[in-house]
Amino acid sequence: MADNSQGSAPARAQLTDLQSQYPPIYSLNSIGSDRPLALAGVLQEEFPPRLLELHHKDQLVIGEIGQFTPDIRTLPAGPDNFIIGVNSGLMDFYYAVGRAAHGRAIIYVKSAIPENAPAINQKEMLELIASPAAARAVMFMNVRLRSGCSRATPAIQTARRRALEL
Repeated sequence: MADNSQGSAPARAQLTDLQSQYPPIYSLNSIGSDRPLALAGVLQEEFPPRLLELHHKDQLVIGEIGQFTPDIRTLPAGPDNFIIGVNSGLMDFYYAVGRAAHGRAIIYVKSAIPENAPAINQKEMLELIASPAAARAVMFMNVRLRSGCSRATPAIQTARRRALEL
């Protein structure tokens, strides 16, 4: 897909350097994409033509940076070369919100046959995402990820108490 007739694009090289300093938290998927690149693949049909052209020529590269601060940045990497770096913390936030939203469509049993709950509408989805419960879940999850620990350490217990106060 990339046009590398003049060697490696500066954006690709700089993203590789950045990812070697801050490796992405999760491994690549089965087609070799990290989480932001996979998300961009789904959204490509919405890209403006110029953005799509730069992406196909490897002058715009998208990748995950292994930092927990929820952040996304567009970094210049030379003339007409750009990096869209999405921190692991922001991708974790996207996943947490998505999981919280999809948790609304659970299977329940009213009869002998399990049924899916009806999907919620856009207004209800926005209310759910903006709810204090979603903020608490994301904050707590990020503290656990930053600590690198799955057990409830004193720092995690403190964060849990603070999250519940939101």
